Amino acid sequence: MHLANADTSQIAYIRRLWPRQKIIVYDLGLSSSSAENLKGKCLVEVRKFPFDKYPTYVDRLLEYRWKPLLIAVGFYDLDIGYNVPLS
Repeated sequence: MHLANADTSQIAYIRRLWPRQKIIVYDLGLSSSSAENLKGKCLVEVRKFPFDKYPTYVDRLLEYRWKPLLIAVGFYDLDIGYNVPLS
């Protein structure tokens, strides 16, 4: 299965459970046609990940150094606070 098909099927599943839920997809290197396809077919908001704000090693996608940053950016963008118990 192609990665794009897996992504759209996950979005379709979320849409079935929560039809009005806002879904944000962070673009880690999508082609412009793929981004437009997602916006049009899946009704999601596509945002470019701000690689330019981080050291160059973050854009090595297979090293996953972007992942915790993406979570932090998502929490910041959505103004979500969270609490992590320390004990």
